[in-house]
Amino acid sequence: MEPKRKRAGEAKSQLDAGNTKLRAVKARVAELQETLTQLENQYKEANDERVAVQKQAERTQQRLDLAQRLVGALASENVRWADGVKTLEEDDYSRTVGDVLLASAFVSYLDGYSMLYRRRLVDQWRKLMEEMKIPSSDQVEPVKLLTDDATIALCIALCISPHYKPEIQSQSLSAVDRLTS
Repeated sequence: MEPKRKRAGEAKSQLDAGNTKLRAVKARVAELQETLTQLENQYKEANDERVAVQKQAERTQQRLDLAQRLVGALASENVRWADGVKTLEEDDYSRTVGDVLLASAFVSYLDGYSMLYRRRLVDQWRKLMEEMKIPSSDQVEPVKLLTDDATIALCIALCISPHYKPEIQSQSLSAVDRLTS
């Protein structure tokens, strides 16, 4: 019986040693698991920050592209404004009063009348202005005073014409408002 007790004692000491090693390994695994969790959290935070920085960089690039387009558009506007200033410098400003009078009268009668009738009204107003000696530019076009060539081209592209039905015109005009605002 003594050899069995001896083997049992040796087995118990081996078991105790194994359990001690197991506890040490489990403690090390728990420590490594905690470190892994911390590293995963740091990775997630760093990755989230990277994605946010990339999105910000994309937004910044889009803004830069828009700014460059705006600068390009403004550069072409500079030419138009320079031509306008040159025209104003060449003209005397007394004609401006007549031009504005004609344009404001045109706007007053813009809705509800046909293009032909409005054209006749403008011709009559020009004659009246000549009779009353109100200076104005020769053959000034009220539409060209009130808008620019791009908007006129857009209206033509959208088929806005006095020959169309009013409901189609109002739909087209609302489309112009959406595009130009």
